[in-house]
This record gives sequence, C-alpha cells and structure tokens, in this order.
Amino acid sequence: MNGNHHVSFPRVLAALVVAVLGVAFLVTDSSAQKVILGENWQNMPGRAKDIGAGADGTVWIIGENQSPYRWNDAAYAWEQASGSAARIAVLPDGTPVIVNAKEEIFRRRGQNWQQLPGRAKDIGAGADGSIWIIGTNDSPYKWNENGYAWEQAGGTGTRITVLPDGIPVIKNAKEEVFRLRGQNWQHLPGRATDVAAGADGSIWIIGENESPYRWNDDAYAWEQKQGHGVQIAIAGPGIPWLVNAGEEIFRLVARIVEEDADDN
Repeated sequence: MNGNHHVSFPRVLAALVVAVLGVAFLVTDSSAQKVILGENWQNMPGRAKDIGAGADGTVWIIGENQSPYRWNDAAYAWEQASGSAARIAVLPDGTPVIVNAKEEIFRRRGQNWQQLPGRAKDIGAGADGSIWIIGTNDSPYKWNENGYAWEQAGGTGTRITVLPDGIPVIKNAKEEVFRLRGQNWQHLPGRATDVAAGADGSIWIIGENESPYRWNDDAYAWEQKQGHGVQIAIAGPGIPWLVNAGEEIFRLVARIVEEDADDN
C-alpha cells in the first residue's frame, strides 16, 4: 500500500468538481456523479476486522474489539457504536446491518439494535435498500420486510454483496464468483476471497493474490488495481475502501465530478 500519498489531478471548473478522499459527500437528485479514481491509497486511522459502506458514502467497520464504528470525515476519526459484530453491511441511508459472533442478525434503529429472525454467516445491502444474507446452510436469502422473513434463493456462497438494483453477487467456498440473473446464477471468470458492489453498479473483488479488481462488463474481465487487501467495500458513487491482512484500513484517493442535470 502507498500510505499517505495523494494524487495530483488537473485543475477543472470549480462549479463541476468536488475533490474528495472517500466519503462525506452529498448525493442529490439534480446531479449525476462520476468518480475518477486515482492510483494511490490513503492509510486511514484504526484497525478493522470487516468493513461496509453505503450509497450515501457512510463507512462502517468492525473494530479489533468487535464493536462497530462509523467514520466521521469532519473529525477524521471513527465513532464507536454499541453492540458487537463479526460482519457488517450498510443501507443507502447509512444504517448498518450486522451479523454477530453467534450468527444473529441485527439492524440499527436509532441508538438501538433490532434483531431480525434467522442466522447468517455474511450480510450485504444494496442501494435500493435490499438486504441479503448467506445463511448457516450457505444459501443466499433476501429480506422481505412485508413478510418479515427471509426468502431463500438458489445457489451457495460464503460472501455476498448487492448491486444497486438489489441483485446479489456471491463468491462460494471454491472462491468462484457468481451474479444472479433472473432465477439463475451467472458464473463470472476468476476467483475471489471477498466481493463488493457500489451504488454506481460497479463490482469489485479481492483476488487470490490479495489485489483488488474491478469488473469490466464490456470486456467481460477483471481489471487489476494497485494495492492489497482481504476485505473490500465501495462507498457512495464508487470509491473503494480496503482492509489488509494486518487489519489496516485504506481508501482510494479519488475525485467526484458533479454534473448538473439541468445543464444536460
């Protein structure tokens, strides 16, 4: 990893560009956002066992003490929340959903945790608000709020992430990657130890070599990026965060181009 190095970008019209390092940006209905990723990773404070990120840019981690923490970019620090967890995902409004060491499932409600039925090994959340889990039988399940129950889907997996339209992407025990297409699973090439999806529709994995890769659907191939990690999450409109084997936390230096829809 490249520690606290930053990338220099060409100067552009201030009215169109907001430079950011990862989170704390606003998404509005009147603008379209495009992320231009840099090459360097910024080493963030703290240590983490897992990481999750939401469509609004909110980033949560599971700390070394099993507690969930939320990133406060203004204070440049992690804010501890109550509870204990092993896996975490983030809903589009920044609300975390967790799985604890007992494989129990919880959703944050204000300052408290609401327990959901069932047990899970992993959890994912989409920009559409959908929640998916990998059950203790290794099957993926989608949360049905109206039925207040989990609906089983076909297939098996060990890690799960969710695209902005609620479509899950999984990796199984053989580290094969699959994307749900209707009622069937489409096998994507390559192997992964972790998977993540962004609100921009991007799919990322951590490869067997611990490098991050981004899916290129046009080329139908994974594009390798710099850096090393074991956990990955995608914040806001497509900015990756990593946790490496030493539990250090990194976010990719990037900038966001804001295009006013009224000008299009």
